[in-house]
Amino acid sequence: MRIDNAVFPTYIAGHKAPMFVTSWGCYWDPDMFLSRRFSKEGIGGVNRVWYQNPKLDELITEGRSTFDEAKRVEVYRRVQDFLAEESPEVDLYVTKVYALSNDRLKGVEMTVEKPFNYYKLHY
Repeated sequence: MRIDNAVFPTYIAGHKAPMFVTSWGCYWDPDMFLSRRFSKEGIGGVNRVWYQNPKLDELITEGRSTFDEAKRVEVYRRVQDFLAEESPEVDLYVTKVYALSNDRLKGVEMTVEKPFNYYKLHY
């Protein structure tokens, strides 16, 4: 069954969909999506599976509590291992984005969040 985007949030919030397929973007910083997607504070928002685990909430808080990149990498590696073990949701596939250009085209930038910035392209 296909559900219109306008109805989807209330359908999910009403526990009317035991299984569903959606898409999700990619963010450079894990703090931009982890708590919204996998913590108690995300329930009613994009934590559509109502997943909550106090241990994961602690790890997410620990990761967002420091600017030290090495510490954050270690914490988010533990978060990734934790989520792999718990599997609150399963990704069916991850798309690949390619950008092709010749060596004369300048201003080509690729990032995880925004793969195309056409305004900077020039010869």
